[in-house]
Amino acid sequence: LRLAGNPCGSFRLANPSLNCPLRHLDLCHCMLESLPPDLVKLPLLQRLLLEGNPLQEPYASLDKRGLSYLTSYLSDLIQGQIDVKLPGKLFVVGNSGAGKTA
Repeated sequence: LRLAGNPCGSFRLANPSLNCPLRHLDLCHCMLESLPPDLVKLPLLQRLLLEGNPLQEPYASLDKRGLSYLTSYLSDLIQGQIDVKLPGKLFVVGNSGAGKTA
């Protein structure tokens, strides 16, 4: 399936099926930053092309290592074996001289 050049920014399998015969998936230059965990539900997938996407970590590193590393990570993510750390910000508000900078 060739979806290359479609700057959608995200990708999701609408109805993932373990019986899907998809073997090749081209998502080059789609502006993807991450991948849906449902990709592991494509057991016949042999080739996943992701060049030209601003993939965030760990997806960028895993893509360089190969499809088996990506699917293993996504499988662990689905099973809850990986803690996803989301960035956060803490704002401390209060009157001046209240000790916010301690």
